[in-house]
Amino acid sequence: MHTNYTEVCKAIGRKLRELRITRGWTQKQAAERLHVTERTYRAWEHGTGELYIHNLFLFARCYDIRVADLFSDSPMA
Repeated sequence: MHTNYTEVCKAIGRKLRELRITRGWTQKQAAERLHVTERTYRAWEHGTGELYIHNLFLFARCYDIRVADLFSDSPMA
């Protein structure tokens, strides 16, 4: 199956939202933990923000998961 960049960004955005909500964080709190603006974080969650490989490692560290978990369809705890 071929997945394009936009689809990947949207899928990671859904995963970020899920991770944030399960931890009870606001978008502002998640942004602060990642040292970015709330606007940047919001764009990532909506799948419209630019994603770079180093972002994946920041997300994994922030949420205490593996990078591969960002691409998993299974729910995160």
